Amino acid sequence: MMQTPFLKQLAQSLLAKHGNQLSDICLVFPNNRAGVFFRRFLSESTDKPVWSPVILSIGDLVARHSAYIKPDKLTLAFDLFEAYNTLFKKKFGQEQTFEKFYFWGEMLLKDFDEIDKNLIDAARLFEDLSEQKELDFTFEDFLDEDQKHLIQSFWSSFQADQRGSDFREQFLQMWRMLPEVYELFKQKLVEKGRAYEGMMFRELSEKMQNTDFTPLWSNVIFAGFSVLTRSELNLIEAFVKRGGDAFWDVDAHYVSSSRQEAGMPFRKIAKNPILKNTLPDPLPNHFQPETESKQIELIGVPLQAAQGKVVGELLSQLPAPDLRLNTLVVLPSQSLLFPMLHALPQNIARINVTLGYPIRSTPVYSLFLHLRSLHKTAKISANGNAAFFYKPVLDLLRHPFILYYNNMKAVANIRDIEESNRIYTSLFRLKEQDDFYSLLFRPIADTDALFEYLLTLFPMLATSMRGSLNEDSHTMEEEYLFVAYTQIQAFRNLLTERKITIPLENAWVLLKKMIESLSIPFRGEPLEGLQVMGLLESQTLDFENIIIPAMNEGQLPPTPPQGSFIPINIRRAYGLHSPEEHDAQYAYYFYRLLHKAKRIYLIHNTESTADLKSEISRLAYQVQFELGYPVTIRTASAQAMPLAPTPISIPKTGEVKALLENFLTKNNQEKRRLTPSGINMYLNCSLQFYFAQIAQLQEPETVSESIDAATFGNLLHETMQYLYVRLRAKKKNRDVEAQDFETLFSWIPEIFAEVFRKEFDIPQKEEIIWEGKNLIIRNVIYKYVRQILKIDSTYAPFEILGLESGKDYLHDFPLTVDGQPQAVQLKGIIDRIDRKGNLVRVLDYKTGKEEMYFSEMEELFKSGVPKKAIMQTFFYGLLYYETQPEARDAETVLNVGLVLTRDLFDKEYSAENSYKFEMGAKAPRQRLSEISHLLPEFKQLLEGTLSEIFDDTQAFTQTDDLSRCVYCAYKSLCHR
Repeated sequence: MMQTPFLKQLAQSLLAKHGNQLSDICLVFPNNRAGVFFRRFLSESTDKPVWSPVILSIGDLVARHSAYIKPDKLTLAFDLFEAYNTLFKKKFGQEQTFEKFYFWGEMLLKDFDEIDKNLIDAARLFEDLSEQKELDFTFEDFLDEDQKHLIQSFWSSFQADQRGSDFREQFLQMWRMLPEVYELFKQKLVEKGRAYEGMMFRELSEKMQNTDFTPLWSNVIFAGFSVLTRSELNLIEAFVKRGGDAFWDVDAHYVSSSRQEAGMPFRKIAKNPILKNTLPDPLPNHFQPETESKQIELIGVPLQAAQGKVVGELLSQLPAPDLRLNTLVVLPSQSLLFPMLHALPQNIARINVTLGYPIRSTPVYSLFLHLRSLHKTAKISANGNAAFFYKPVLDLLRHPFILYYNNMKAVANIRDIEESNRIYTSLFRLKEQDDFYSLLFRPIADTDALFEYLLTLFPMLATSMRGSLNEDSHTMEEEYLFVAYTQIQAFRNLLTERKITIPLENAWVLLKKMIESLSIPFRGEPLEGLQVMGLLESQTLDFENIIIPAMNEGQLPPTPPQGSFIPINIRRAYGLHSPEEHDAQYAYYFYRLLHKAKRIYLIHNTESTADLKSEISRLAYQVQFELGYPVTIRTASAQAMPLAPTPISIPKTGEVKALLENFLTKNNQEKRRLTPSGINMYLNCSLQFYFAQIAQLQEPETVSESIDAATFGNLLHETMQYLYVRLRAKKKNRDVEAQDFETLFSWIPEIFAEVFRKEFDIPQKEEIIWEGKNLIIRNVIYKYVRQILKIDSTYAPFEILGLESGKDYLHDFPLTVDGQPQAVQLKGIIDRIDRKGNLVRVLDYKTGKEEMYFSEMEELFKSGVPKKAIMQTFFYGLLYYETQPEARDAETVLNVGLVLTRDLFDKEYSAENSYKFEMGAKAPRQRLSEISHLLPEFKQLLEGTLSEIFDDTQAFTQTDDLSRCVYCAYKSLCHR
C-alpha cells in the first residue's frame, strides 16, 4: 500500500477540523489540477454529503480580487509598445517601429511582471540599472564600431554615425526612460481596465496590508507551495493572520540539511515569524530505507526515441490497476511527448496528458517555414508573375498537409520538376492547376496580402483534411492549424486596431516568433488512466509508480530561463528569482514526487548530440548516493551488427534472358538497341548494366542546383547543333565558310536561350531569370561556343554532314548467339560529322576530363581502364562506316576524335590536329590521321564483348573494384 497521498491527508485534516461545513473555506493550490484530485480524495474521505470548499489556483485567487481584466500576451505587447513609443517620440523626436520593439518588448514585459510580483520599487531598481550601465560606459573610448552596432541592433534607435558623448548619452537615456515606460504602461492599462498578472498580485498584496480591506474569503488555506515570490509570500502571511492556514508537502531529508537545495524555500519559511508555525512538526520523513522499501532503477538509454521505447517497456510490465490510477510519467521536456506516445503498449486504454505540445514540433510550423522560404526566394517579374525556387516548392509539395489535399497531383508535380531539373517554377507550369494551387503559389506583395494568404490557406487545408484522415488524426491536425490561425488573426486585428503597418519581411519574422511560442493543449480525463505531466503540473500529486526520462543536466533541473534586462547582480540585490532558486524549485518538485512512490524509474540519455547532453543529472546521483536505498543501474542499448553483404549474381535465364534478347533483331518487340554508353557500363560492371539496361531501373530524379556534367554537355552540344542547323537552313546547303561566322556569333544569345528553355522546360511566355546559377551557365557556354566557332573559322571552309539532331545511326551487328546467327541492334547519336576535302571527321564534344591516347585496341575493351570516350568515338566511327556508303569509298579518309572543351583555350590548340587520338604503348605515340585500318580489329573486340553479354553461362555480377561503386546510382541495392 502506498502511503496516504498529501491531498488525501489535506482532505482528512480539513474534515477533522471543520466537519462537513467546508463551503466557507477557499483552498488555494499552485495549479488547477491539484483541485481536481483533491475533490476525489475529499469524496473518498467521508461517507456523508459535504459542501466542497472553493478551490482556486493562486492566480485565480488574485484575479477574483481584481477589477481588471488580464489580456493576452500579444495585446499586452501592443499596449507596452504604445507607451514606449509615446515616450520615445517625446525624447528622441522619432517613432519606434513595432517590429523592432517586439522582440525586446517581450523581455521587458517579463521584467515588469517579475518586478511587481516581487513588490520591487521599480524606480529605484531602474535607477540602479541605469547607473550600472553608465559604469559600463566609463571606458567609452574603447567601445568599437562592432559593439556600437550590436547596441544599435538591440535598441533599434541609434544612428550609425553617432560618436562619443552623444552616443553615450542617448544610450543612457534609453535606460533612464524605463521607469517612465513602466509607469505610463501601467497607467494606460488601468485606463483600459486591464492589468498584467504582476500588477494584480501587487495590488492585492498591498490591499491585504490594509486592515480595512475585506477579502472575498476570510478562511483561505494555501497548500503545496514551495518557492514563493514576495507578493505570494505576503498574501499567504496576510491570509494566515486573518485566520487562514498553510499546508506544506515537505520532508526532513532536504529541509533539515542546508546542503540540500530542494529545502531552500522551506528553510526560509522556518525563519518566517508568521509562517514558521504552519510547517509540520515534526517534519515528515518519507525516506526510511530501514522500514519503507522503494524500488529505484537508473537506466541509461541512447537519445530520445530510445527513451520513449524504454518508457513503453516499463509501462507494459506494470499491472493493469496501476496503469489506471497509480502511475505517472513525468516529461521534463515537451520534445519527449511523441516518442513516448508512439511507444505506449496496447494495454493502456486511457491516457491523460496535461502538458502542451509545442507547435514548433508540429507540421503546421514546418508548413509556415516552407511558405516563408517559398516567397522569400521567389522572383517577381515586371508583369507580376512569380517564379519560385525549387527547394521550397518541393518541400511544400511533399508536406503532409499538401499531400492530404491531393496526393496524386503533388506527386505528379514533384516528378515533373525533378525530371526537368527545373530550378525555378511558376504556377502555370504546375500540372492540373486549381484554386488551391493558385492560392498556394500566389505572389505576396505586402503585409496585408500575407495575412489574407495565410488566413485563406489554413482553413482550406483544414477542410481538405476532413476527408483524408481518420477522425482522431484530423482532429489533431486541424487543432494545429486552428491555433496558428487564431494567433495570425489576432495579430492582424491588433495591427489594424492600432493602425500599425510593418514591412512584409518583418511580418514573416514576427509571425514566426509568435507561432513558434504557441503550444497545443491536450485534453483527457484527469482522474483516469495513465497520467503524463510536466514537473510543474505534478505539484501536490502522489503516485505509486514514477517514470522520469531525460534525467540529464540541462533537462532536470532545466537550464534557467534567459532573457532579462536585469543583470544577475541586481537580481540578487533585489531578491528577484535567481538561478539558485530556479534549481532549488525543480529539485523540490523532483524529491516531492519520490515521497510516496514505491517504484521509481529514472531514465537518462547516454549519448551527447548538439541538442542533448549525456551528463547524468545531479539529482539522479543524489538519489543514488544520499537516500540510502539500493539503486539498480543498467544500460539499455540496441547494438546493430552490420550484416556481411551477400554477393549478387543474376543468371541469364528465364525472364532475364527474354529481356536480354530484346536487343536482337529477331525479337525486337520493344525496339531495344545497345549504345556505346551501355557497352561501357557493361565493361565497368556487368551488374550495373543489368540494372540499367535489362531491368531498366530508373535512377532517382533530383533537382541539381550546381549543373551536372551531362546537362552542361547537353547545353553545349545543342547550342552548337542549333547554330549549324540554322545556318544550313538559311543557306540551303551544308557548306560552312569563313564569312558565315559573323552571323553565327550574332545568333549565340538567341540560340542558347532556345536551348536553355528546352533543357529546363521553360515555356516561351515565361521569362528566363538570368542570375545566379543560370547566369554562370550562360556565360560559360557563351565562352565555349565562341571559342569553338573561332577554331572552326580557322578550319573553314568545310561541310557539315551530320549533327546530333539529324538522325540516329542504327546498325544490326552480326553475332552468333546460342549457336544461331543473330544480329545485335546498335545505335549511336553522333555530335558532329564534317568533311573537308576527302577527310571525314566523326567528332564528339566532351566537357569533362578525358584521355586522348591508348596503347592498343584491346585496351578500349578492358574493364576498369578509363578509355570510355575513345571506345565511344570509335563506336560512332564504326556506325558511320557501316551505314554510310560514301564512308567506304576508296578516296574517303575517315577519322574520329574528341573536341575537349578544357583544351580549347590552349595556345597550341589546332583544328587540324588537336581532336586526334594518339596510339602507342609509350611516347612518342602515333597521332591517328584515319581509322579505317583499325576498324576490323575494333569490330572483332566489340564482337567478343557482345558475345560475353549474350553468353548464358556468364551471370551479371558485381565488380570487385569498389572504387567504381562510389558514384553508381545502384550502390544502395548492392549495399556498397
